[in-house]
Amino acid sequence: MVRKYDWERDFPLSLSGDPQRSYSAIRFEFQLDEAEVADFKREVGLSVNGVLPIDVRFHARKPPIISIPKPGKGNKTYSAKSAEIADFIQNRIHFIYVPAVRTVEQSMSVMNQLVSERLGALETDPDYIALLDRLAQKRESYLKEVESSVSKRLESYLAGFSGIELQSEALLPRARVEDVLIDDGTRTSLRQKGDGVKSIVSLAMLHDVAEHTYPDKQVILAIEEPEAHLHPDAIHEIRKVLRGVAERRQVLLTTHSPILINRTKVSNNILVQNNRAHPTQRMEDLRNCLGVRPGDNMTSAAYCVLVEGLTDERFFRWALPLVEPRLKVAIDNGLLTFRHTGGGNGVEATAKLLLNEPIVLFAVVDGDNAGKGSRDKLVSDQLLPVENITLTTPGGHFNKELEDLLSEDTHRFVLGRHFGLDASKFVPWSQSAKWSTQAKSFLRTQGKSDDARTIDGLKVALIEHLERSEVDCLSDDSIPILKALANQIVNVLEQNHEISLV
Repeated sequence: MVRKYDWERDFPLSLSGDPQRSYSAIRFEFQLDEAEVADFKREVGLSVNGVLPIDVRFHARKPPIISIPKPGKGNKTYSAKSAEIADFIQNRIHFIYVPAVRTVEQSMSVMNQLVSERLGALETDPDYIALLDRLAQKRESYLKEVESSVSKRLESYLAGFSGIELQSEALLPRARVEDVLIDDGTRTSLRQKGDGVKSIVSLAMLHDVAEHTYPDKQVILAIEEPEAHLHPDAIHEIRKVLRGVAERRQVLLTTHSPILINRTKVSNNILVQNNRAHPTQRMEDLRNCLGVRPGDNMTSAAYCVLVEGLTDERFFRWALPLVEPRLKVAIDNGLLTFRHTGGGNGVEATAKLLLNEPIVLFAVVDGDNAGKGSRDKLVSDQLLPVENITLTTPGGHFNKELEDLLSEDTHRFVLGRHFGLDASKFVPWSQSAKWSTQAKSFLRTQGKSDDARTIDGLKVALIEHLERSEVDCLSDDSIPILKALANQIVNVLEQNHEISLV
């Protein structure tokens, strides 16, 4: 479905005083690969450096004007061949438009298009053609019987009658879909499903159309307000579908939902304000445009690092500024914050909850099996990109926890000063065992309790020592992990033009 530009409807009313001078200008910039550059030279007869800009002006009283803004003398040469260039682009792009109101009729139309394209392959299938011939012969024999019977009757009633021939529709391989039944626990017609299911089915069908119907074209899927009339859970499902499409195709959408914004590259979000469209510069711009106020959301920061426990939160708030001083300013300014989630499973739940807000998320989880499971779930559910997730794997060893990032001297000091233990008996943690397992074993050798309360107390004592200490309390193996996390955060801040604030 494509909606044509209509000046009366689409041009901003506040600027439409003089129809003769008022127009909408749109610039398209196409990136051509090497094969397309060669095709362009062969088909159009012009050379291009890989970037092909196209300007289109839509006027009220005359047809659209297409121009190619190339610098220097090449401008006239390109503009003279604007029709050939337009054909070149049109032959390689297919545009699919999805309105905000997605009806069952639209879903059925897409499904019929999909079925028609797929069944079209049967027209050249020898086995299918042979079966059609047999069916046609069988049906023809029954039609002949009807013709013979009716002819005998007509001979008596119709003067000059000489014969009758019955003509029926041919057996075609392309059939029309009358209904779609969806079994999502209850097998029901799509017409009776909720708006969320209808939208997801429509987008899934369009995804299939984009993949199979136009394999040789660049498909652009443009969707208005995918979140319209949907429950938040359904919006999350729509988000998964769209991200799946965007892995291979270009997706454009208009939205008022924080769930659907691009958090990985903020400048890919285009703000439309005061009759102008411009790329987003900072997350703060998005928050303001969406009308998000600090009191409306769970965190007023634009960037948040999710961690498992409260001591983890205190640790990274202390440690990251040590390896990247610019992050201290970001934390102090409230641009970057940390949030503990109550464990590995809590990281996933909190990440999903925070998708309702315009915020960029990072996550740090333990390097044990539970942590790796959380990482995989965050990625498979498309809650965070894998590059924004860090595992605590000091020295490249899995099955590790946050406390493994602290030095032996730090442990000796805390065990001796705060727990009265013989710190000289402390030995380096095993490379194959979790910190909590080793800590319990050490406490037992000292005749101390190894219950959860004691372990939690040791964790708090270690963090409090870090926060008061002016000496290096980190293990050598922890530095690469902390630097990698800090660099990723800084890279995102720079990409989103936030680095000037820190």
